[in-house]
Amino acid sequence: MVDTLITYLPYSRLYEIRKYYIENIKRIKPLHAIVYVDDVFTEETISFLSSFMAKEFEVRTGFWRNRTACFLQILIDLKKEKIPDALIVDSDNILDNDFSIIDQELLSEYDFYTVMDWEGLARSFIKRSIKLKNIEVNGKRREVYGYKLTGTWNGISF
Repeated sequence: MVDTLITYLPYSRLYEIRKYYIENIKRIKPLHAIVYVDDVFTEETISFLSSFMAKEFEVRTGFWRNRTACFLQILIDLKKEKIPDALIVDSDNILDNDFSIIDQELLSEYDFYTVMDWEGLARSFIKRSIKLKNIEVNGKRREVYGYKLTGTWNGISF
């Protein structure tokens, strides 16, 4: 089970919370849910956000000005708060209905993984990847690939 589900988005894309994130919360039922909203730099904006955000998740705001800086803040917070298991999802993605099963299977062997869109997969990724295994979930086979980022970590995807 995913302890904490996290997404991040700029203020201009708040509609994606209702369109995608709430559905992801329903699908994987995390213990905690956090939304990081970028481009928020006034108390009035923070107050406005607080007035209409759902109670299912916590909202954290900042003025990081790009997704990389926001992502780094998420990682800093995860480490500082000692969150045991977190899933960070782009704001415009819907998780597969079977994602919780896939997550359990992958976490039984790997500490960290990333999920990639197979249809849109870059050729450079395929060239440097090796097939690690197949996972079968509800009769559907999922391929799991690994690739090495030299000196950093071994990542997998399916």
